[in-house]
Amino acid sequence: MKRLTAPLSVAAISLLALLARTAQAEVPTDPPGKYFTSWLGNTFMDADGHKNVTELLNDLAVSTNGHVFTAGYAETWGDGATYAAADGAFIARYDRFESGFGDPASVVAADDDYVYYGTSAKGILRAPHGGARGGYEAFLPDVNVQGLFCRSGKLYVSDFGAGKIRVLNAATMTEERNWDCAKPTHLTADGDGNVWVVSWSATSLSPPDVSPMWWGDKVVSFSADGKPRPVIDTFERPLAVAFEKDGRLMVGGLNAHSQIWLYDTSSAPKKVGAFGADGGIFSGTAGQFTESAKLHWIKSISTDSAGTIYTGCTYGTFWGGVIEKFAPTGALLWRDFAGTSLDVAGIDPDNDTEIYSKVPPLLSRLVQVDTGYRVVSKGVHRRSLQVSERLPSRSQLGRRRAVARRRRLPPRRQAVRRAELPRRIHVGDVPAGDRYGRRGPGAVGKDGWR
Repeated sequence: MKRLTAPLSVAAISLLALLARTAQAEVPTDPPGKYFTSWLGNTFMDADGHKNVTELLNDLAVSTNGHVFTAGYAETWGDGATYAAADGAFIARYDRFESGFGDPASVVAADDDYVYYGTSAKGILRAPHGGARGGYEAFLPDVNVQGLFCRSGKLYVSDFGAGKIRVLNAATMTEERNWDCAKPTHLTADGDGNVWVVSWSATSLSPPDVSPMWWGDKVVSFSADGKPRPVIDTFERPLAVAFEKDGRLMVGGLNAHSQIWLYDTSSAPKKVGAFGADGGIFSGTAGQFTESAKLHWIKSISTDSAGTIYTGCTYGTFWGGVIEKFAPTGALLWRDFAGTSLDVAGIDPDNDTEIYSKVPPLLSRLVQVDTGYRVVSKGVHRRSLQVSERLPSRSQLGRRRAVARRRRLPPRRQAVRRAELPRRIHVGDVPAGDRYGRRGPGAVGKDGWR
């Protein structure tokens, strides 16, 4: 056997030493500091998948017996949910409307016994309070429903496809009357049965049954028997209508004001006030959430007999829905975030209690309490929020389709990207020791971290 020369012996010994150090380095060690995980999630809020928050918020309704119902979309389970009006606590979910994977529900209405969901493909689906996983009663199965409102035993329906308003007896679900209305969407009715309807705008990026990227052109009204009445065309891009307890009409939508305007409709409609800060989430410290009404993209409004105002807003491209309850003074009572899941978050190297998310662009704060940690929202990044006039026109969208084909990008995705629409937000308020605790005054929400 030949002996190794001295240089080869040194090389072999060095190699063995290197391999030994490498093997030692691969031994797993505990990370420095404290590691914790907080995930409520946009789809499942507990181990069994029973507590949920919808990612996309299209509409909300409040029943007189104290329940808040939402219509929208959740990635893997369905379309709607219900919360306690008192504190925003989750009660139940409604899913399996169509495929069961999560086809969006367009609108929702409720009375003290039932919740009614409006869809674009299956008409109206009715279920009792308490949640449902399929087994809905179906009505008007061929109607593209883009507006629902329940009052005094009547169910008002916007038939978008046929261009009609239909009035049903809620007890029997039989139609009592109907009349023509061009492109009807969200609607409401006053104590005399007069109906106010948001008419879809052809300048929208899509019809309401195609995507959430739509808005109204004006608010039209009819008498109880369908005769045309005054029109409100002074509100830019309306989306939501409701009557408050004093009989004034509230209108919200997608514009730079980001407010709810109040109208006296006793004669010719006249603006008599506004709810929320002018400029909404852009007012004051832009992007910062406060204990008052700083709204944005107001998709739905509802009220109760005490004058409390419930809003369904969006602080994103169309994800990032937020349910908020306000006192008539504008003071926040509770806030539930219904945004999308968070994929990546990073800690500020100069302040380990400041957390920035990748998508959505959110700034949050880590708070240590007696029994653990919780994450609360500070706001959304100012640069990520763009005022609504940055939305592209339909002609611009057409040009972007051509560019998208050349770049092999989905045209809708590119249109949203190029328009620099306000992006999604996502925040969780994780009570110490309880991953899915109940909300209280000043709480931020129940969506989570991943």
